[in-house]
Amino acid sequence: MVLYPDYLNEKELEGGIVGEVVYSLYRFSYLIKIKTKEEIITITDPIKGNRCLYGDIVYIIDGEVKCILKRCLSKLPGVLNLSSKTFLKGKSKTPKKVFTPYNEMYPCFYVGSRKRTQTCDSYAIINFVDWPKTYTYPSGNIVDLIGTVGNFEVEKEYLKYCCEIRRKKIRISYPLSIEDDIYERINSNDLFVFSIDPEGCLDIDDAFSFNRLPDGNLEVGVHIADVSSYIKEGSELDSEIMKRGFSYYLQFETNNMLPDELATEICSLRQNKISKSLSIFFVVDKENKIKFTGIKRLSIINRFAISYEKATDILEKKYG
Repeated sequence: MVLYPDYLNEKELEGGIVGEVVYSLYRFSYLIKIKTKEEIITITDPIKGNRCLYGDIVYIIDGEVKCILKRCLSKLPGVLNLSSKTFLKGKSKTPKKVFTPYNEMYPCFYVGSRKRTQTCDSYAIINFVDWPKTYTYPSGNIVDLIGTVGNFEVEKEYLKYCCEIRRKKIRISYPLSIEDDIYERINSNDLFVFSIDPEGCLDIDDAFSFNRLPDGNLEVGVHIADVSSYIKEGSELDSEIMKRGFSYYLQFETNNMLPDELATEICSLRQNKISKSLSIFFVVDKENKIKFTGIKRLSIINRFAISYEKATDILEKKYG
C-alpha cells in the first residue's frame, strides 16, 4: 500500500523553496519545522512532510516536501526491539525488527535482523538506508550491535555512544621530550609552583605561584601546561584533538582529550617534574588592585601537587 507521494526529480523542481529540517517529532504526534531564508514552515501532516528527517535539506512547494535534496542523517544509537513483532519488508524478505532511536527527533526504523524474537532487547547503532513510499518507517542497517539492554557494561558503552563521546585510541607516532622545544623558554625552575586538583588527579593542567616583590606587592603567576609545544601543527594528532575539543569525566571512566601519554605524563605539570608552561603574571598591590604584567613561556617545576581536601586542611589549620 502506498503511504506517501512520489518525489519530484530535479527537472521538475520549479516554483518552490529550499529549506532545512530543524525540528521534528514523530513518536506521539507529527510535527516538522523547516527553516528557509525567509521563514520557518511548520508541517503537521505526515503526507505533506513526505518522509523528511531531521537535518535533511528539502525542496518545498506550497507547504509540502516535494524532494529530499540531501539526507543529513548520521549513525544513530538506539534500541533494537528484538521482542517486537517481526516484519517482512523488501524484495529480500529479510526479517525486520523495529529500532527506536535514542534521539526522539527521529522516527522508528525497520532494521534487518535474523535473530528470532527474544525477550531481551539490544542496544545498536544503525545507519539510514532508504524510506520507500510503502513503508510506515524508514529502513536502516545495523552498523554495530552494542549488547543487551540492562547489562551494566553495555549500558556504559551505550551512554558514550548517545553522548557522542566514544573515541578511538590515539597513536603518537613521533618522539616527544622536554628537551625538544619549538619555542624560546625561560628557565624558572627555582620558582615555587604548586597545584590543587581532585585527589588522584594525573592530568594536572594548571598551577600557581606567589612571589612577594621588594616593594611589598604580590606577583601572582598562573601556569598552564603548554600543550602546543608538544604537538605538531597540522598533524593527524592535531586534527583529532581539534575534533574532540574536551576531556570527559564519568563516574566510571575518564577519557582525556589528549592521548593519555601526553595528558597524564608528558604535558602534565606533575610534582617534581620539569614541565613546559604558558604563564600569565599579574601584580596585586597593597590596595588589592590588579595589574597584568605579561605572558611568558617558562620551564617550571611543580613543587607541591596537593588535593582540594589537603589544601582545605592546610587553610583551616592556619586560619581556623
